[in-house]
Amino acid sequence: NKVFRYYQEIGVLDLLPYELPGEPPNRSLMEKDKHTMQFHHDESMAVLECRQRMAGYSYVMSHDLDEFIIPRQHTGLKKFFKEQMEKFQDSAGFYFDAEFFIYDWGPTNMDDDLALTRYRKATKPHWECTKYVYLPHRTLSTITHSIFPLSPYKTYKIPSHEAVLHHYRKCPDDVWPTCFPETIIDHVM
Repeated sequence: NKVFRYYQEIGVLDLLPYELPGEPPNRSLMEKDKHTMQFHHDESMAVLECRQRMAGYSYVMSHDLDEFIIPRQHTGLKKFFKEQMEKFQDSAGFYFDAEFFIYDWGPTNMDDDLALTRYRKATKPHWECTKYVYLPHRTLSTITHSIFPLSPYKTYKIPSHEAVLHHYRKCPDDVWPTCFPETIIDHVM
């Protein structure tokens, strides 16, 4: 909250708390409420509301607070997307493979101050719970994990050697068959 407050005060962040309508009451978009019948509707509502608020921007990232798009070539996101648009001039958006950094595995670098650099053990990049960046003026609609481009625009999957989505979380043991998949050490962050 202190970090959010700072960014609100300098004018780069708007937080709009709202109560989700319907049953059960007092639910959230957190993991504990994921198994309610209403969850996917609630999740879509948040994505659609954000899409409307961001419609005037050139690019919109669709990801959670524990997810980060990481270019592999030591470049910033603006330059990275400019280069992608030069390659894919008909693009409405870009999808990214995910690497999961699981807190249950423990930190690999205890001395680092940031969780993002403390946890370096990850799954290999793969297509699961993928997220994206899209261009609102070239997009008909979006949902949590998908872009629906306007014609004649297309979506493209960015190769994992160019960029990946880092996802920091607890083990999703409700959907993974094991919490001990094959792993790599990723030092890019």
